[in-house]
Amino acid sequence: MKPDLVFRDRGRYPLLMDFKYKRLNPSDRKLGISEADFYQMYAYLNRFKAPRVTLIYPQTAGMAEPIRSGFSLEGSTGEIRAVTVNLLRDLTAKGAHKELIAELRQILELTNG
Repeated sequence: MKPDLVFRDRGRYPLLMDFKYKRLNPSDRKLGISEADFYQMYAYLNRFKAPRVTLIYPQTAGMAEPIRSGFSLEGSTGEIRAVTVNLLRDLTAKGAHKELIAELRQILELTNG
């Protein structure tokens, strides 16, 4: 059991991230996140004593806006966040790399705050 991306600061883990290649459902209150994924994130929160974990999903064509949601689990002091990243952009287009970097920065600020 190992998160995809771990931020470590002197033995503490302020942020853990896990990437999922599944479609979210914005109309569902849990966004269609599987129970197994929630349990996995809950295990990360407890094992690493992290204040938050973030699930990162691709933003699909049918989503009008990016998803930036948070969930609290009963019995846990940490938070699980679910976000989408727009990978639909043409990364060969002028400025596309900067747009992606800006979006990733915004996600890091959101999930680390």
